[in-house]
Amino acid sequence: MATVGENFRRIRKDKKIKQEQIYKRLGFQRPSNVSLLESSLRLPKPRTIRRMAAVLECETWELLDGVETPYDELRERQPAARKKGRSG
Repeated sequence: MATVGENFRRIRKDKKIKQEQIYKRLGFQRPSNVSLLESSLRLPKPRTIRRMAAVLECETWELLDGVETPYDELRERQPAARKKGRSG
C-alpha cells in the first residue's frame, strides 16, 4: 500500500525537483514541511493534494495511486443490505 507522501516523493524525484524549490508554491512556511508531508505522518486535505499535483504538473490520481485511507476501510465494512439500498 502506498501513501500520498511516498507518491509525491517519487514523482518529485523523477522530475528532479528539490524540496526547497516547491515548499513556497505549496504554501508551506519552510522546506522541512515538504519532508513532513513526504513522511506521510498525516493525510493531506483534498485541496492540498490538488496543489501538490499542480506543483508537480501531474494528475491527482497519480498522487493517490495505490493509497488506502482510513475512510476506505470504513466503506468496506458497510453492511451488504445497506449497499443494495443505495444502488437503486
